[in-house]
Amino acid sequence: MRLKNSILSRWFGSKAGEETKEGTKEEQIEERQEEGGAPSVEDPARLKLLLDDALCQLWELCEARQELPEPEIRLAGVRQPELLSEEKLEYELLRLGQKIETTAKARFEEAKSRWETAAPTGGEEEEGGREDGEPGQGGAAEDVESLQDAPAGSGEPGQESKVEVIPRLDAQVVVFLTQDLMTAWVLAYPPSGGGKELERGMLEDALRENGVDFGVDEAALEGLPQDEERYFHLYLVAEGNLPAHGKDGYVIDAIPRTDRRELAMTEGGQIDYMQLNTVRGIEEGDLICEIVAPTAGEAGSTVTGKTLPPKAGRKATVPKGRNTELSEDGTMLKAAKTGRIEFNGCNFEVKTALEISNNVDYSTGNINFLGDVHIRGDICGGFEVKASGNVTVDGVVEGCTIEAGGDLVVAKGIKGDDQAVIRTGRSIYARYIENSVLCARENLITDFIVNCDSYCDGAVNACSGRGIIIGGKIRAGREVRANVVGSRAEGVTTISLGGRPSDEFEYESLQQEVKKLQEEFNKLERQPDGPERRRSLPMVRMKLSVDKKRLEQFQKDLEKNGEGTKGQEGLRLTCMTAYAGTEIIINGVRHQLKYEVEPCTAVLRKGEIRLI
Repeated sequence: MRLKNSILSRWFGSKAGEETKEGTKEEQIEERQEEGGAPSVEDPARLKLLLDDALCQLWELCEARQELPEPEIRLAGVRQPELLSEEKLEYELLRLGQKIETTAKARFEEAKSRWETAAPTGGEEEEGGREDGEPGQGGAAEDVESLQDAPAGSGEPGQESKVEVIPRLDAQVVVFLTQDLMTAWVLAYPPSGGGKELERGMLEDALRENGVDFGVDEAALEGLPQDEERYFHLYLVAEGNLPAHGKDGYVIDAIPRTDRRELAMTEGGQIDYMQLNTVRGIEEGDLICEIVAPTAGEAGSTVTGKTLPPKAGRKATVPKGRNTELSEDGTMLKAAKTGRIEFNGCNFEVKTALEISNNVDYSTGNINFLGDVHIRGDICGGFEVKASGNVTVDGVVEGCTIEAGGDLVVAKGIKGDDQAVIRTGRSIYARYIENSVLCARENLITDFIVNCDSYCDGAVNACSGRGIIIGGKIRAGREVRANVVGSRAEGVTTISLGGRPSDEFEYESLQQEVKKLQEEFNKLERQPDGPERRRSLPMVRMKLSVDKKRLEQFQKDLEKNGEGTKGQEGLRLTCMTAYAGTEIIINGVRHQLKYEVEPCTAVLRKGEIRLI
């Protein structure tokens, strides 16, 4: 027993708990921790070690014979932090602790069993030693190393001399794999009794035995055997690749999903409260949104080479609603019709008709819509309604501006207050029309017209209801029908037939625009130099130049078209009563009634207007 204790003492140092010149082992450890810094209890990646853990005992005994670094067991340094989340880290530290406890204890037991087998006992066995060289039989065993002769009398009674031996153990590599096989770590125990130091081949063999063949850090394998702290330290030597899951498809909107009221600014820097821009028009074929396809992702791998398939991204939910269509490749959502674009909370949809539930006033601002417009209330004075389709008004039209690409239908009537300007691409239908400027490419149908300046390429019909045309100037491309034309007061009411009145209206409007721009330009030129003048003058100059060229071209077109309209046939005024003062113009020929005519039909015959 004395020999066994001597060998253990020489291999591992003093017994646990035995006092030395430097103090107890606990005091030495505490002293080293104070000098080198105690392990941080706040580090979640560090495995907490206790003095009675097998690893600490093994290190303590080994360190007594050679300078060894303190144990450093940390699961840290992974390139992909998601491989060791806080939840995984806590669990893996428990598994690692069990692995180290098992291997450290086994290392100690292996050394002890080899010592028991290899230690010579002296006496007869030593003198009559066998030639087979078995450990403990007096031969030179491969797994033991002779240190020195023991002093006389140090052996058991009857023994003349004893030989102390240290078990010969090579360095040992312990491989730890996380449960998901995404990281591989190594921990090396030092050799003893002249055993082999840690070599790269030992690391490769250990990894191979554990099936690690992917993501191996070659630099770590090369440098670890030369590292001064290679023993009792945990090193990351292999890391797998997580699968790169596919990205979900998504939608890039070209049109906002929520209405935003944007106040326009006038040239003078004032807010135009009539321009609220609440209606978002769209034309057929316009882009609504782009559809980005999902990606398939890339496969990952564990350190053992197992493929980890990725999750494919999900397709985007296409907000396809009424009157919208996908492109052939499915990457674009477009408008299938021209109209108003809206997002109903789930899908985009194109409405070919715009519904205004109340009046057109400051709550809506001016309306500019590509499609039909239905106004449930009135159009208040000073506002504009522009539509590429039909405009229907359930109430009254006041002194406003209306432009319709189709028909204008006013259920009650138009009370223009000498401010209303209305033009349509087809016809105008209204119960009554007062003090307005009208332009219709086709017909004008109403119960009565009072003091209006109208331009109509087709027929003007005021035969229903009261059927009265009083005052103003009525221009029609074909005919005018009414119950009564003029008034008993003999005020001037002009009926002009022939030509293309709508072109005349456009020409006159353009003339007024040029005149207005010229006045503005002259006013700006007279102003002293300043920011307002420098900003506005070039813009007005450009508009004036463009409109002047348009006016010149328009005049040429009118002259050309006027030649073609000479000699038109079928032009006539038909009414039940025509009062004195009524002026009739047919293809440029004038005739003013001197007296009341009942009934009255006026036509052009042989260059003269005849009443028949």
